[in-house]
Amino acid sequence: MTSSRLPTMRPRSRDDCSDCFRHVSDPEWQQFKIAKEGEQVGDEEVLKGFGYFDKSSTSVESAAQPPSCPKSCTVCSGQYRTLHSQAHIHILRYETALSDTDATNQISNSLKAIRANFGAIGQLMQQYGDTFVKRWSKKSIEKRYKLLMSVMPKAYKRGGEGVSLSKISCSNLADCRIALLLPWLNIEYLSQDPHSLFALLHTRTINSLSSWALFDQYQLAGSFSQGALSVAYNPHCVEINGGDDVAFGALVPWDMERAHRRDIIGFPMAQLIFDSQKLLSSYLKDTVEIVLQNGLEEATRGDCNWMKLTERGFRADSDSSSFQRRPMPFATPPTLHLTKMLETFRSRHASAKDEAELLQTDPAFAKDLLSTAERSMVHKAGCDHVRSSMLPSLMTDSLSRLQMMFQICEQINLTQKTLQKEPEHVQPSEYAIAVRTLDAVLAGFFEELLAKSRRLSLHLGLFDEHFHFGLCGCDIPIATRKSDKDPVFNALNAMYGHNRDACDLPGHFIHQAQSHSDRLPLKLSECLSDMAAVDEAVMSIRCSHPSFGAPEVATIPVIAEKHQECMHWRTVAYDDHVTQNIKKFQPQLSRQLEKFIKTPLADSKINLKSVANFDASHEKLGAFWSEYREARMSLLKEKDCPEDLLPEAMETLRFGLSKEYIDSRENERCEILAAVKEKEDASRRRQLSTPSKSRMPQCPVNELHQTVWGSLVVQETPRSRLQLKEKVKTRPDVPTPQPTRIEDPLQNAPENDILNENEDRIQVSSNTMDIVHRMFVTYGKHMTGNVRWNVFVAAMEDAGLAAEHDNGGSEVTFRDIKRGKGSIVFHAPHPDPRINPICMRAYGKRLQRQLDWSYDLFVERE
Repeated sequence: MTSSRLPTMRPRSRDDCSDCFRHVSDPEWQQFKIAKEGEQVGDEEVLKGFGYFDKSSTSVESAAQPPSCPKSCTVCSGQYRTLHSQAHIHILRYETALSDTDATNQISNSLKAIRANFGAIGQLMQQYGDTFVKRWSKKSIEKRYKLLMSVMPKAYKRGGEGVSLSKISCSNLADCRIALLLPWLNIEYLSQDPHSLFALLHTRTINSLSSWALFDQYQLAGSFSQGALSVAYNPHCVEINGGDDVAFGALVPWDMERAHRRDIIGFPMAQLIFDSQKLLSSYLKDTVEIVLQNGLEEATRGDCNWMKLTERGFRADSDSSSFQRRPMPFATPPTLHLTKMLETFRSRHASAKDEAELLQTDPAFAKDLLSTAERSMVHKAGCDHVRSSMLPSLMTDSLSRLQMMFQICEQINLTQKTLQKEPEHVQPSEYAIAVRTLDAVLAGFFEELLAKSRRLSLHLGLFDEHFHFGLCGCDIPIATRKSDKDPVFNALNAMYGHNRDACDLPGHFIHQAQSHSDRLPLKLSECLSDMAAVDEAVMSIRCSHPSFGAPEVATIPVIAEKHQECMHWRTVAYDDHVTQNIKKFQPQLSRQLEKFIKTPLADSKINLKSVANFDASHEKLGAFWSEYREARMSLLKEKDCPEDLLPEAMETLRFGLSKEYIDSRENERCEILAAVKEKEDASRRRQLSTPSKSRMPQCPVNELHQTVWGSLVVQETPRSRLQLKEKVKTRPDVPTPQPTRIEDPLQNAPENDILNENEDRIQVSSNTMDIVHRMFVTYGKHMTGNVRWNVFVAAMEDAGLAAEHDNGGSEVTFRDIKRGKGSIVFHAPHPDPRINPICMRAYGKRLQRQLDWSYDLFVERE
């Protein structure tokens, strides 16, 4: 601490604790907490290390010594409280000091209760699993909610509500303890999805207590560091590695190497972990017993249905497309699998690449994104400066996401290569450094995504009713009853105020926001999905045994500067310069976008006006990206970017200049022109086939006609006129090629070649062929109207793709199990589960790029 000035707010006494959490947010208190050991602050010296602070000088009856690490050690300060903090911040003092015997008994009793509860649950499910599944599933949401409230009345009611430290005082800390011990558990989720309880029961009973220990620690880290959870003190550590054998839970002396590997955890934090697991096991046992308490003598014993549910991952049915991945506490314990992690982010990199290409080459896709932002209050109420910066930033966000996913993939690949060396060349320290660096990279990108999520929620108008937009569009939150009860608003706010070093990980807040997908624009849903993937990757690293050490806390630019030897970090400094200074080019970028927005798009009609709109919309979109390329190149040269790095720094802007795009655009234009010509030819043929009026017999109206029955008055009616009309098809669904001379195929192509060509094509139903037509043909009657999401999924499965949900939310991965071409990720539309023609065309372009699909690849099944 550079200043000798004491904080303006001195520690409170027990009788005056209304502002006991000021140390969390007050900058002066935060500076005071991180003062160096031995430093003189005013009249007092900063106390060293860890231990038990008591003004009465009460000694601790223990044979062990407290940690010898300095108070700045991030690992030890997450398991013990520093003497300096205890001396000046009352809420951070230990409740009491336990002797070794009392500490051993406390841990032992907690373990016995946890094992007894989970053992009872396992036995009940083995005997009456089918009965429990049937009874719980048949209950309505209201009845499930009421039952859970009777079992766990002090748990969180909703996933996004959380406890605000500003509303807590010493007097009500005890009432908040249960909710703070299980911050990820909420009654709303358990009652709305009946299978969530099944998944929670299964994963906690079949996995060892040690496999969940580090996960539970991270969920409790915030409340422990802030003082919201009271704990007792003992200098010993507790064994948490090694499964559920006799050694697990044993008290052992502090050892720096084992403590930093997290094989052992300090008693204060271990006490909270076991309290949390004990509380959860008690809740689950009571819930199962209440559901099964009546009529067991008549119930049929057995667990066949229960076992079937476990085999299919507790999906509601066998249809993979209807399953959403469960949040982390309801799935398997976090495990580090670099190969799986790399596959996840490679899929996201491919998705980001597709999005960047579509925004640079597809006017309809770009205009669809911009139209959402134009309706937001920020855009309407903001000044010219806000409006000029808002829309260009939405367009260029795709470039940042593409670069982010590329760098994450490269860093994972680099970490994997460190482990894949020959066994005799693998250095544990080298691998640990690589993993810590990967952890820091992921954490840095999480902070960037966090800022992006808030910006998108404002720019896309998600919370217009909760904000007052002042001068220049500055957002000022308005605390209202409506905002207090908005789960998405609360969840995003909780994440935005998140700090990884002093708060629990925000996985459950992300899931809470994703669970209300009907509220989220697609762009924001995509951002939350990326956050969930990054958060899961971080948890898999930090919860692995042994621990790789504390991660480096740094921003992406700092990490890139330290790792310039890695190719994927070379352009970061120049990218940051562009991001920070692009605002001076925003007026001209905004003008180009305004011209593009005013230009009509080519529609499904087949006429020359559609061709003109097609050309104009592509031209205006290209003009915006051309302006951005010039601005980016100017800023890169301003930063003295080396000539050999310029192509790499401009790589994300190549799509609008690629030969593939130019050829595809020209082919699409030619197809529309061919359809226009075919329509005109059909119209001429119709005119020639219609008899002229001079050749038709003229019968005056109301003239008497002689018949065998006498005279008949013939009167012209609307119906008689309609009957004279002949319906002629004026345009085909696909342009008819001009007739050419067809030679005998037997003389020019072997029969085997014809058979092989048919075998390579994918045979699909007529309904699937209609979906294919919508994705790859831009005009005709099939282009009008939307497609329901379940119809699209069924068509993809008919074409040889398997659908599965990843990371919760709306994201669905389609894997090519027929041709083995890889996988592609789509987001299910919401709140209306229908895909508009613009998205259908975008899906087609992405499938063409990633899975090599085309219209000619498919043939209708006979």
